[in-house]
Amino acid sequence: MSSYLSVMVLIVLFAAVMARMSVLRSQAIEKMQRGLDLLIFIRQVMDSSQKHRGTANAYVQGNDRLRSQLMSIQSGLDRALADGSVEALKNFPQWQSFSDHWPRLKQHVLDKDLKPFHLIRQHNLMIESQLSLFDDVARAHDFHKLMLDNKTRVSELCLDTLHAAETIGQARAIGSGLCVRGKAEGADAMMLDFLRRTLKSHTDELLRELSMINNDKLNQTLRTEAQKIQSLMQVLLSTIEQKILIDGAIQTDSQHYFEIASQPIEALLRLFGLIIDYTRNHYAELY
Repeated sequence: MSSYLSVMVLIVLFAAVMARMSVLRSQAIEKMQRGLDLLIFIRQVMDSSQKHRGTANAYVQGNDRLRSQLMSIQSGLDRALADGSVEALKNFPQWQSFSDHWPRLKQHVLDKDLKPFHLIRQHNLMIESQLSLFDDVARAHDFHKLMLDNKTRVSELCLDTLHAAETIGQARAIGSGLCVRGKAEGADAMMLDFLRRTLKSHTDELLRELSMINNDKLNQTLRTEAQKIQSLMQVLLSTIEQKILIDGAIQTDSQHYFEIASQPIEALLRLFGLIIDYTRNHYAELY
């Protein structure tokens, strides 16, 4: 009888342990999924903020054709602030800062009462804060523990990808303004030349990082995406060097330049999406 009871106790304890492990597994998967959804949401807010910066800079410098496009981007950011996802972000100071800053910045752009330098700077600070928010949210959900191989952290590669996109985004914004003005001169021309060199350096560093990842499920995809990014970057750099930073009048339309600069950004965001999708699927299988 004693042996029978002992066996039953062990069975009950085993069942309790398994049930607890199942609950913990479900909670871990749910936490990861919520975290990934938040990172995607922050990335979308950043993308819209970057587009707003470039469109706003061209608009305040005289391209009134962009007003409807500008207001569409603003409406999208307004909806993001009202999205239910923001509840999980309200405890982060960067999100509170964005919530406070955005309505004022939006109105300044519509009123055209900010000089281009200050408009660009305010956007840059706002997006820098969003990058910081991305990093903090990733850490809060333990993504710094998730690896693509024995050296590459998911969160770090995602952040490097977004930093590269942001450098291009700054070049897109300043170049769009120069195209509207029709001449590459002054501080904006010097800044674009600096960004031209910086974005090449940042992108080359990211491409080297991608080439060193050792993951059988990702290697071919990463090589393909890296080639696309490199090709589109070459087009952008050639455009800046041969059509924007030139003596004499700039003939390139601001919207055309904006589209050229957007293509490598979109390629980087596709890379970001691939990394997030891999993380979502791969680590859900492991739990």
